[in-house]
Amino acid sequence: MKLPHAFSGKWIVPALLLAVTTIYLVEALQMMPPIKSGDITASFFPVVLAVIMYLSIGIVIWQGRSGSGKTATVDTPLPAAAETQAEAGVPALNRFGALWVTLATGVYIGVFSIIGYSVSTFLYVLLLTFLFGNPRPGKGGRAWIVKISAALLITLLGYALFELIFQVRLPTLGT
Repeated sequence: MKLPHAFSGKWIVPALLLAVTTIYLVEALQMMPPIKSGDITASFFPVVLAVIMYLSIGIVIWQGRSGSGKTATVDTPLPAAAETQAEAGVPALNRFGALWVTLATGVYIGVFSIIGYSVSTFLYVLLLTFLFGNPRPGKGGRAWIVKISAALLITLLGYALFELIFQVRLPTLGT
């Protein structure tokens, strides 16, 4: 069945995100003004996040407009599409990506207070680089170095943000 592009499922997620972001922003602004007497308040970061979300949603919608003259085809039910992926040799890692991310996040939350921020976050981010990137990093170990460096950088930036800027004590190994 052919649907006009404007009514395809492509616009449902951005529309829902737009609605949720608007509610989030309204609630943040009802707390207090983002800046009061020259100091940032508790609503500052939620407002910044909402603005970033609006920009991201705008980019997604703008990129989606590039194919506005096309029609979307809704012929293949989801189970058949999954079977086609399996027959085409798409690894289970790609087919069940959301499940793996959910499981990894659950494990991360579970071990965070046991093994500490640094170790758990580094391993979690490294795992995510494999889930979202090429699971076989290639020859020579260069891709390994990039993945490990990215995980280390994100872990250090998170530590700096929470420990140094927000002054939130993060759990460490053995505490």
